[in-house]
Order: sequence, then C-alpha cells, then structure tokens
Amino acid sequence: MGLFQLCSNVRNGEEFSDIVDHYGRNAFGNLQENRGYDQLCHFQEVQVMTIEMLLTVLVLLLCFCPKAEPACSPVEEGHSTRLTCEINTSSCPGNNYALTWKSKNNGFVAQCDGNGCGGRYITNRHFSATYTPMRSELTVNRAARSEGDPFNMETRWECHSCSILGVSVTACDKLQIYALPENPSCTVRKDVESGDIKSVTVSCSTSKVYPKARCNFYRVKDRGNSVQINNPVYSHTETAVSPVSISHVATISFVLEKVLYVYVSVA
Repeated sequence: MGLFQLCSNVRNGEEFSDIVDHYGRNAFGNLQENRGYDQLCHFQEVQVMTIEMLLTVLVLLLCFCPKAEPACSPVEEGHSTRLTCEINTSSCPGNNYALTWKSKNNGFVAQCDGNGCGGRYITNRHFSATYTPMRSELTVNRAARSEGDPFNMETRWECHSCSILGVSVTACDKLQIYALPENPSCTVRKDVESGDIKSVTVSCSTSKVYPKARCNFYRVKDRGNSVQINNPVYSHTETAVSPVSISHVATISFVLEKVLYVYVSVA
C-alpha cells in the first residue's frame, strides 16, 4: 500500500485499525499508532502544499513580469533603416487593408494588401514597404528628427492587421536616431608649481551631436599601457531649433605621473 493511498484513507475517516486489518499489519512496518500515521500524513500534506504554493508563485511571476518591448538598431540621421513586423493577416476581410504601418508621432504611414503597399509617404519615397500575409518590412529611406522632413521618426512604430480592426504589434519601441559629433577639439591646461608640472586639465568639446555625447579619457604610460581616467565633468547645451542638437564639453583633471600622452574617444 502506498503512502498517498494510506494518507487518503486516513483523511477520508477510516480508522487506522480498519486499514491495518484490511491490508495486513506487516505492510506498515513498525508504526503501530494511528497518531504516528496522522503525523506522517500531515507532514506529507505540508510537503505537497509547499510545492503547490511554490508553483503558484512561480506561475504568478511568469504571468506578471513586464513584457520586454522590441528594440530596433539605432540609425544615423539621414541614413536608412528597416523595421520588421511578424503578424498574421491571412484572415482579414477582402474590403480592408490587410496591414497598416503606424508611427506614434504621425499616425498612418503605409497600408498594404495583396496588391502591394501604398500611401502618400510611399508615393513621396520617404518610405518603402513589402508585405506577405505573415510578415511585413518597412524601410525608412532617410531617418529624420525634424517635424517637416517629413516628421520626427524618433518614436514608437507599430503594425496593425485588418486596417486597425485586428491586432497590433509593436515593431520598435523607439527608433533611436543619432547625429555624429561635429568640430571636436581639445585643450590642455597645465598646473605648474616651482617650474614643475603638478597636474593637467584636459577639456574636449563637440557641437551638433545627438543624443548627449560621452567622452572617454585615457592616459598612456611609458610601457604603452593605457588606463582610463574616470569621472569627467560634463556640460551639455541644447539648441533651440529643430532638430535638437547638443553642444558638449567634457573636462578631466589628473596628476602627472610619467604620462606620455592622453587620447580621447567620443561616443
């Protein structure tokens, strides 16, 4: 007789002596008191309940964890990029567009069906698109952040099945458009005491970068080993015109310790 069967019989109200008489005393080893089996069954119940509680908590964690939004690769301003949407449109009615591309900033961008994709932004060649009943790709021919060119594309992108009557799928949580820094330059100021250079301050600046730039400073010692200098002080100034760009200054000071030279990378 198995342990679960025994515990089930005890919970259902059968007397321990009746179970022993039915199955034979040798089947139960040295435990001879109903109380001992009650304790054993109680322990088994606690184990089962604990496992069930752990499984419940695990299921709740899996259900309520926030779903990660799909990311897309950053694109340089003025360059092209491609967004992909996996969605089933095979059951859409024939009188509706099977798939619609939409941006959060500007609404409808392209509409597709079995004859291809169209819309004024497709006609004006700001975008191009391909479509099958299970997949669509939208090509941004020239990534832009200004409102009139034709609109700020640094936003959320979605596709909808059956025009907007079906399901929606996020193709890109936010399209990150960046601008490379212009006019980078650096200046060096030496702190001289009694004819000896005690410390050096390096300041580097760029203009028209987006988003905020980050400068990495390194010092190279006599054996050619480079060591990054941490915690530069930043100053960022945004332009008031669209698209927004940022002027950037990063400054770092350090004590001179047989440094051959300092090099800077801007990201």
